[in-house]
Amino acid sequence: MRANGKKRALNLKKLQGMLHEPENPHRQLAQLRIAQARVQLKGPSSLVSSLVLTDFDVDAERLYALSQIYRSEKREGEMLAAIDQLVQKYPASKWSEDGLMAAGNYYWVELNRSQAASYYQRLLDSFPAGKKRIQLRMARRLGRVPESPAGCRR
Repeated sequence: MRANGKKRALNLKKLQGMLHEPENPHRQLAQLRIAQARVQLKGPSSLVSSLVLTDFDVDAERLYALSQIYRSEKREGEMLAAIDQLVQKYPASKWSEDGLMAAGNYYWVELNRSQAASYYQRLLDSFPAGKKRIQLRMARRLGRVPESPAGCRR
């Protein structure tokens, strides 16, 4: 029992040290989560947009989160700009895949089928073997996605 306590104390010290290292991805992810929580508590979106993160995956997630904050605030232009920046900066990231799908879904819900199809097509072109491809194919079978995205026909 005593050995477990010492091991836990060592692990805690190690974690505390990691959170003081600015370049540590765990610290950066914690900063992002704190900023997101503050925005949900009616804080300004600048809490997320102003974060400077050096870890590529965490920064990609930040841009995706920012797009969804703008979406919930009905700030379409900023939402699309965040998604475009995400796709441009991190073209192979899962967050880019999620961003393109979210943009397509945004337009689908707004009943702008041609814009939705455009984002779905970009998704299929950018991620030909991606997870969202299966979702698009299922949605097409249910009649919820237009026929035009070429990748949905395969």
